[in-house]
Amino acid sequence: MKKIRTLLSLLSLLLLAASCIGPDFEANWEDMPESNFTEQLNVMAIISLDRANPSLVAVHKTLPLTGPESVWAGRDTVWYGEGPDDYWNDERYESLYAVHGATVIISDGINSFEFHEPSEADTTWEKLKWAEEALYVDTLGLFSPQPMTTYTLEVVAPEGHVITGEVTTPPIPAINGEGLPDTLEQRKPFTLSWTLDQDTRTAVWTQALNYWLCGADQYAIMPANTREWTSEVENCSDWYLGEGNEPDSILIEVRAMDENYYDYFVRYGSEDDFSSFALGQGSSTRSVGVEGGIGVFCAIATDRIYRIFKP
Repeated sequence: MKKIRTLLSLLSLLLLAASCIGPDFEANWEDMPESNFTEQLNVMAIISLDRANPSLVAVHKTLPLTGPESVWAGRDTVWYGEGPDDYWNDERYESLYAVHGATVIISDGINSFEFHEPSEADTTWEKLKWAEEALYVDTLGLFSPQPMTTYTLEVVAPEGHVITGEVTTPPIPAINGEGLPDTLEQRKPFTLSWTLDQDTRTAVWTQALNYWLCGADQYAIMPANTREWTSEVENCSDWYLGEGNEPDSILIEVRAMDENYYDYFVRYGSEDDFSSFALGQGSSTRSVGVEGGIGVFCAIATDRIYRIFKP
């Protein structure tokens, strides 16, 4: 269960990053008229230098504004009772955005690694498959990405659409754990520092692991030349009661990101016309690190530590 939980944390970070504001960016995206619609691939490919959050490629295609987004695929019986008529059927639909059966290859110029959709019998990816239908991962466990290395991406859909991309992975941050107390207090700010082999933008993310604690959940994007972050002290009055008053373990992560990740999820992510990965045609679209379609090819590297957080 721990592995599944950390897999979902990757998607959570993407949502958090998409809420940040880039102060120096002015968007000028143009909506695509219905009459000019051309189907194309929409890919989100992330190389992760972190075993807890594996690399993944999600493959969608754009759809016209008119027409269905999904098709009925049958019924699944999800509950049986004691009597012959005691059962419950659940309607099952399949997304028309999702692209199944694609060929997905990531290469470092010497070795190539093919990503596949996990089989129904492979429960390792079960919850992540629920969050994203057309998900391609390294099911064989052969892909071990390295820092500051250039990788290429090629996705070929069954219909013949091709999208390619290139990204250079960031260095792996190393948190200075010795400089951080074993127990952190909500009413006192703490300073986190880390090392990097080159200047790279980073995201700092803290989160209580078992239940909500005032001041425990924080998130910040740091400039490329910064190696230090100080937490904020929230105004937590004594109005809340219960388990939130008890100490809890807190996760502290530093994630280095390449410029493609920063541009797609942070710099552009807060614009009013930001298009969801699943929306497809009809919303403003962009390509970051990819050619032949829309989407992003990016990379992150993570270090994490755990501490006790005391209200």
